[in-house]
Amino acid sequence: MFFPAMALLLSTSAMSAGTGTLWLDGEAFPVEVTSCAEDPETAGARGTLADGQSVTLMLQRWPGMHALSVTYDNAQWVHRGPEDSAEAPELKRWVDDGILKASGTVSVFPPIRQASMTVRFEGRCPG
Repeated sequence: MFFPAMALLLSTSAMSAGTGTLWLDGEAFPVEVTSCAEDPETAGARGTLADGQSVTLMLQRWPGMHALSVTYDNAQWVHRGPEDSAEAPELKRWVDDGILKASGTVSVFPPIRQASMTVRFEGRCPG
């Protein structure tokens, strides 16, 4: 258990500023981290998937609330909830070290169809 956690920590800290990886249902895609704000805490990233579709990611931390949003496949996929609840996505606070980490299951919003996917993201804030 210690070694996979250490490898993950080292891989994130070794990333170049402004780069990241987005996993959609386990498939990894390189992305560009486009923003990291402190007040309010918001971060964004964008990239292109293997099939040529664009994907964007938005992380938001408000007092008491977390949100993870992915725009992909002509839809917005969202996971949000009170930060201390099971409904909230996992969002690491990035203002201290510039390292972004997020994970959760996102669903289509508004719920025009029943669909969800697992999202994981790791990256470093730009310069």
